[in-house]
Amino acid sequence: DLVLDMRKGRGHIVYAVVSDTPDLRDTIALVPYAAIEAKAKAREFSVDASKDALRKASFKEADWQTTNDPQWNRATHQAFNQEPYWTVLGIPADDDVAAVDANLDPAWQPGSDYMKSFDTRRARRFAGEVTAASDFQVSRGVTGRQITVTDEDEREYIIHLGPASYFNKADSKLSVKVGDRVVVRAARGIVDGKEVFLADQFSKVHELRDSSGRGLWHRIEGERSPGTRRD
Repeated sequence: DLVLDMRKGRGHIVYAVVSDTPDLRDTIALVPYAAIEAKAKAREFSVDASKDALRKASFKEADWQTTNDPQWNRATHQAFNQEPYWTVLGIPADDDVAAVDANLDPAWQPGSDYMKSFDTRRARRFAGEVTAASDFQVSRGVTGRQITVTDEDEREYIIHLGPASYFNKADSKLSVKVGDRVVVRAARGIVDGKEVFLADQFSKVHELRDSSGRGLWHRIEGERSPGTRRD
């Protein structure tokens, strides 16, 4: 069997399923397709793999959720000395497959129970300081990132941003921390009996000069990242 990644509108072959492997009872292994050699004359495919590599690529046949684990995917490709397929195919725009996996979870898609909690056709703007930042549970196994924004009148708004994996990486250009000043456009909703807002736009408010009058434009420009608005 073959495993396809259907992102970007096409079915790309990314793994081959290997079963009945020695010393791996009741498991299957997903071998990166690039590691497989096609022998046309013999009408067969072969892979040169150690037992250790196959163990790293294996899981119980009923546990396909394993393939959603970015660490497992990376370790599997490393075991076969292959570049991660999502990097080769340009999926996603950067090399964070965890972010993409989180974003593709049905809980984040229109029509899910979570998304039905918000009227995304109507949104309002907030401006203020981030006074709290934490993760929240969207559904089982799906974690989001939220911030509390306090405006100049001391009103607090809980803002849901999106999949936690986008915002929690140490080097993420989308990270938000306590003390940041932000402008947010978000739609109101009720989740677990609490008023929260789902952000569709947010931007950090930057200081253009330090206290001495020296410009900070180069630092700000260096933080620019696709998907982050700079107003």
